[in-house]
Amino acid sequence: DKKIYNQEHSLFKGEDFANKVASHDLKSVMRFYGNEGLCVPLVCLIDYFGSRLTAMSILPIANGKHLYGSGDAGWTIERSEEIHEKMRNVCERLNIAGHTVQKRSTLPGHFGYGPFYIEVHRGSDMRNYVLDFARLFPATAPSHFSCSYLFHLFRPEFLKNYHTALSSDAFS
Repeated sequence: DKKIYNQEHSLFKGEDFANKVASHDLKSVMRFYGNEGLCVPLVCLIDYFGSRLTAMSILPIANGKHLYGSGDAGWTIERSEEIHEKMRNVCERLNIAGHTVQKRSTLPGHFGYGPFYIEVHRGSDMRNYVLDFARLFPATAPSHFSCSYLFHLFRPEFLKNYHTALSSDAFS
């Protein structure tokens, strides 16, 4: 999945915000690592002459099955009960609330954990791989920047100690 910053076609008002999103992606992968039954890709951020590149290992999911989340911006949402329980365990540990996600179609919504577009796929090696972590942690209150919900996120340490679980998709 290639995500390249392009000034003309970007949600962000500068490369700095795109770089923040890449950092959030890595931070979330690190929090997911080590959860039984959910595998994460190897991810590395490379900063080179003011540009940031996210490098990720190739996963064996090309012919796998999509088990959880949305891979098409909410038109369809998958929800395996087995994966739902694993996601619940991870999100409760991180103090992230579950919430109902409404599909873009007229079909009823689904109750899930994490951002609606996080994806879990069963790979050809029968492992469950999690993808698209960038918005795992909830956004802070919206600011004057459009799309600030993509890069103004609570720190995991704050969220873990907060008295109430918060939703990943609160402002999106």
